[in-house]
Amino acid sequence: MENPNYAFVGKAMKKQEYARLLEQLRESFEVSETTDENHDVAFCYALKRNSETLGLQISMIGPFSLILRAREDHLEFLVAPDSNDAKTVFALLKEHRLMVLSDDEIRHPIRMNMFDDADGQATLYQALFDSKSRLPWY
Repeated sequence: MENPNYAFVGKAMKKQEYARLLEQLRESFEVSETTDENHDVAFCYALKRNSETLGLQISMIGPFSLILRAREDHLEFLVAPDSNDAKTVFALLKEHRLMVLSDDEIRHPIRMNMFDDADGQATLYQALFDSKSRLPWY
C-alpha cells in the first residue's frame, strides 16, 4: 500500500457491477449517483424518498458498503436500520452480499500512502471508499 494505483476506478465505473441492485433501489427511491472519479474508490448514491435522504457508498475494492443519513447540518452513520427506508436498503445490501461496515471498522487505522498525506496513515474508510476525505460524519 506504499504506492496505491487508482486505475481500476474507471474500469469499475464502466463495468456497472451493481446494476441490478440499482434497479431494485429505483423501485423504492429516487437514486442519484454522486461518485467523484477523482477521489472516490466507491460508488456513491443519494437515495431520496419523501423527506428522507440516505447516502449509500459501495466500495470498488471489495463487497463493502456503508449507509449515511443526511440531516440538515450533518451526516449520520447508520449501522442498523432505524426506519423503513433504511430497512429496505439494508435488506437489498444483504441480498447482494454487501457487508455494511461498523463505525469501529471504518475508523480502523491502516498504513497507506494517500495522494496528499505524507505520514502514510489512513483509515479503512479512505482505503475502501474515499481516498481524499476523513470520516464525513465526524
